[in-house]
Amino acid sequence: MTVNKVMFPGNVLVPIVTSIVFIVVYGFFSGVSSASEGLPGSSQSVQSQVVEKEFPHGTDGESCLLCHAVRPAGKAPQQALPDSTMQTACDRCHISLADSHYQGSDPFLDTEIRKEAMDSGILPKNGQLACTSCHDPHGKTDGKGILRAEYLGFCNKSRSIDPHWNNRHCLSCHERQPVKGNVSLQKGGDGIALCNRCHASVYARADIHPVGVEPSSTVRIPAHMVLENGKLTCLTCHDPFCQIGTVKKGKRFKTNVVFLRGKQRSRSGFCFLCHVGENYNRLNPHEQQVDEQGRIQEETCLFCHSSVPDQQVPGVGTVQFVVKNPNATCIGCHHGFTKAHPAGTDHLKVPSRTIMRVLKSSEQRIGVALPLFKGKIVCTTCHNPHQAGVIRFAAAATGAKRGHKLRLMPGIMQCIGCHWDKR
Repeated sequence: MTVNKVMFPGNVLVPIVTSIVFIVVYGFFSGVSSASEGLPGSSQSVQSQVVEKEFPHGTDGESCLLCHAVRPAGKAPQQALPDSTMQTACDRCHISLADSHYQGSDPFLDTEIRKEAMDSGILPKNGQLACTSCHDPHGKTDGKGILRAEYLGFCNKSRSIDPHWNNRHCLSCHERQPVKGNVSLQKGGDGIALCNRCHASVYARADIHPVGVEPSSTVRIPAHMVLENGKLTCLTCHDPFCQIGTVKKGKRFKTNVVFLRGKQRSRSGFCFLCHVGENYNRLNPHEQQVDEQGRIQEETCLFCHSSVPDQQVPGVGTVQFVVKNPNATCIGCHHGFTKAHPAGTDHLKVPSRTIMRVLKSSEQRIGVALPLFKGKIVCTTCHNPHQAGVIRFAAAATGAKRGHKLRLMPGIMQCIGCHWDKR
C-alpha cells in the first residue's frame, strides 16, 4: 500500500491512500461491466484499457476491450444491427446525454417510419430507442457522429424530423446533396408541397398561411422575398437555411425561430414589409356597436356573433357565436389570460355547486347578471364586452362604461360577488 503525505495548515497530516482510489475506480467499471450481457466480465481488462485509451471507436483492436469482455473474433460487420444489451457500454461515457439529444432528430415519431424501422431491426421490437439505433459504434468517425446509414435513410423519409437546424438531414428536402446553383428540391421543386409534407401533418407546426396566391396591387413585395410564377410560396417569407448549425448543446437559438427573411422584426412589423400599415388599422369590436341614434351596427356584432342577437330576449340562451367557445374570440386579442386570471387562478371552468348558486342568484342579490355559457364560467361572466346602449336589461348592462368593462366594481367586490362566503 502506497501512502502519500500532504501537509495542510496547522501541521495536520492527512493520508491519501491511492490504492483505495484504485479500488473505487476498479469497482465502478466492474459493476457497470456486469450489468449487461456482452460487456466486459473482467474488470482488469477494462481498467487497463481505460487508463491507456479513452476513445473506444478507433480502428485498432485494442479499442474493442473498452466495450467487449473479450476481443471479438474477426472484424465487426459494418452497420450491424443494434444490440440493446450494449446500451450500458454507451452510458459509461455518454451518461450526460438527455432526451434533448434527440430533439428534432427522432424519425421514429412518424408512425409509418417507426413500423418500418421495427421490421428492419434498427428499432427493437419493444420500440425503445437505443443509442445504436442511430449510431454504429464500429462506423467511420467522419464528423457525422458515426451515424448509421439506415438511420439517415429513415430521417430522409420521416415527417417528424426537423431538418432546419443542422446539415445532416439535407436529403429530407433535396433529391441529392445540394450545391450552389443546384438545389434539386423534391416534389418537383414545388416549395409549397415540400413544406406541407411535414407542416400539413401532426408532426410539425401548422399555421394558416396565404400561399399559392398572387399578391394584390396594394401589396409591395421586397426584392429579397421572391415569388414563384408570380405567386406567394412558403419560401417567399421563410428562409429554411437561416439557422443551419445553430443548435448548441441540444438548445436552439431563440432568435428568429420561425425563419423569417430579413432582420428581426415584430410579427406585425414583418407583415408591413409588404402590406401598407395605414390600411390595417386595428378594429376594436367593443366600439361602434351602436350609432349616434342608438341603432345596432350589425357588422360590428358579427365580429363575435354568427347572427345578431335579439335585444328583447334576456340571457345568453339564444345567443350564437362565430366559434364554439367564445373565450377563443376574447383570447385572440387579450393573450395570456387563460390559466392564471384573475388572482393567479384558472376560473374558466365549471364552478362548484356553491359558486353556481351564488352566480344564479347574483341578479336578485346585487342587481348584476353574471352569465355562464353552457354551465361554464367564461370571460364574459366577469366582463361586459358590449358598448353602452346595446343591452336593454339593467342587470346585464352593468360594466359597459367601467374600466376593463368589469361587471362588478373593482376591488374586493370582484371576489365577493361570487365568493359570498369570503365577506
